[in-house]
Amino acid sequence: MTLKNKIELIMCVTIVCGLIFSPLSLPCAHADYPAKPIHIVAPYAPGGGTDILARTIAAIMGKEKIITSPIIVENRPGGGGAVGMDYVGAKKGNPYYLLTVVTTFISNPILKLTKVSYKDFTIICQLAFDPNIITVRTDYKYNTMEKLIEAAKKNPGKIRYGGTGATGSDRIVSLMLEKETGAKFNFIPFQSGGEVTTALLGKHVDVIANQMNESYSQIMAGKFKALAITSEERSKYMPDMPTVKESGANVIFGTMRGIAAPADISEEARKFLEDAFTKLDASERWQKEYIQKFQLQRQFRNGAEFRKRIIETTERYKEIYKTLGLLK
Repeated sequence: MTLKNKIELIMCVTIVCGLIFSPLSLPCAHADYPAKPIHIVAPYAPGGGTDILARTIAAIMGKEKIITSPIIVENRPGGGGAVGMDYVGAKKGNPYYLLTVVTTFISNPILKLTKVSYKDFTIICQLAFDPNIITVRTDYKYNTMEKLIEAAKKNPGKIRYGGTGATGSDRIVSLMLEKETGAKFNFIPFQSGGEVTTALLGKHVDVIANQMNESYSQIMAGKFKALAITSEERSKYMPDMPTVKESGANVIFGTMRGIAAPADISEEARKFLEDAFTKLDASERWQKEYIQKFQLQRQFRNGAEFRKRIIETTERYKEIYKTLGLLK
């Protein structure tokens, strides 16, 4: 090989190596993440628990300067959470879109109501646990859990039961109650917890089982009465309210509230987000203005722990749906 050829070879190798190892050749590096606004998608209409979660995250992240880039909340309701989940799930590799995770993140894929499942997401964290409460108007004639169940057994399909979505936690609680007690309700789905609360106020439904924060103000104002809670133990916020189990039905259930990003985001972006939400959980403002204000149970899990819990819960839901005849 001539000297000229050797020089040309060295130059070629240098150029190729430069292209391979240049930062410009790594499109997903996100070296300056976040460099633009982050969107948090709430897959339900404004006013409900999922919307409140997204907006509280955005507000406190900004106030505490945990994330300095703007955070924009988008409501994409429809299909009981399916529309918003599919929307974010389709943005593979894009760390600028996040999804609020609730029960339908697990239930909708099981029932084939979405194009995506948890496998199409990067799980970031769990932030809270939110049990359901069985609630009626204070002037409703069936004003204890026992009276309500007995009436639903004697008059099958007559008591109107309102809930968020056709497959969410509200619906699962109603189905579990029916299976445990032999009662039969007329379930009516709505687009958000706020709509469910409004429906009960307007006497369009007779009973609801949404989260405590969605009905708490009405309960404190004396307009609603909470009959029972679906947690293992009584709530510290309303210690006089019995559990559903105490009322004779072994129904223990609740919503895990968390955050997910699309699949295949960079490790740098994933770590940034997980660290940011870890800081949010440690914030005194977050504990006061979200966990305590909305009567939630503090329950933080990192991405790996929450993903494991989602997989376990998916298998649990499959068994529940099979038992209830909704899944073969």
